[in-house]
Amino acid sequence: MEQTVRYGLGGDEDPTTLGSHDWLMPGVVPAAWHQSHIEQGALINGAWAVDVEQPGTYEFKLYRWAPYLNKAMGLKQARLKIGEVDETIALDEDAASAEFRVHLGNGPALLHTYFTRPDGKQHGAYYVRVRYIPTE
Repeated sequence: MEQTVRYGLGGDEDPTTLGSHDWLMPGVVPAAWHQSHIEQGALINGAWAVDVEQPGTYEFKLYRWAPYLNKAMGLKQARLKIGEVDETIALDEDAASAEFRVHLGNGPALLHTYFTRPDGKQHGAYYVRVRYIPTE
């Protein structure tokens, strides 16, 4: 339990889907590990430990609900932080995901996500799907 396991991005298991139950949460409240946390929109956030296996362009899709539900998130803003990347986009409340395309170098990183609700409160994206975009 004292070792950090990093999720590979852009490797053999591409795309990769991450869930909030895998956030690193040392010394803080538990991660959003139960579906009731997600249903309630628990104001919890953490980071995923990742290993970018190859440099290049990556697509990040951030979700409030499980991706297969394709359900409106009711959020106003999304933010993605990984390595040197720190980007924020506005959202329509009927959006089912927030999409970012960013260039990453290879190596270990922490992946942070933030959703801002209409009331200004924040929580992390409970699900993130990451896909490597090959150079054409």
